[in-house]
Amino acid sequence: FRTVERNVQRQAARQVWAPVICDTDQTGELITQVQSALAERGLYTARVDGVMGPQTRAAVQAFQFDQLDLRTPVLTVAGAQRLGVLN
Repeated sequence: FRTVERNVQRQAARQVWAPVICDTDQTGELITQVQSALAERGLYTARVDGVMGPQTRAAVQAFQFDQLDLRTPVLTVAGAQRLGVLN
């Protein structure tokens, strides 16, 4: 017998195009609303500060994966609408 190692693709990668909120439109006020909405859902536990930092991005990614099946930390239009911070 001998041991053979090989790489196996467990899940096919996929690309999805989704409209996003551009950086210039991500105001402190919008991010504060996003953080508050994520905190209400138990996904964001840091201080609500209006800054799109790593904890906010992680919470956005968790929310969008759960709600939209999108694994991205970039705030999408659909994600913002689902959070109730964008009409």
